[in-house]
Amino acid sequence: MRSKTRTLKFAAVVELTNLAKPNLALSARKNMHPHTKLREQYAKERTMLSIDRTILSYIRTSLTTFAMGITFIKFFDDNLLVIGGFILVAFSIILLLFGIRRGLQAHKHIKKYVISQSSE
Repeated sequence: MRSKTRTLKFAAVVELTNLAKPNLALSARKNMHPHTKLREQYAKERTMLSIDRTILSYIRTSLTTFAMGITFIKFFDDNLLVIGGFILVAFSIILLLFGIRRGLQAHKHIKKYVISQSSE
């Protein structure tokens, strides 16, 4: 049983090594089954949709933090809570900009490297 496991692991390492070589990987890609190509396309779409979900979660968190900051500013008279509200508003704007920038970078990366490599 142990030697069978070692053999399977060795075969997997050899396969990964062969796929790492560009000419072998390209020839293997040309001879792929049509369902495999479809699976790869679906994987790319799932990746793009997950990036979109991440952007939307940044926006949702930013809006919630912004609303909490405005609530602290408008409804409390304590100076410490008002200052905290201004800090939350500033943090929500920074969070929104960071989330949008990160999402756009991820989209750009996926389109540049993953999609362009699959069309070759």
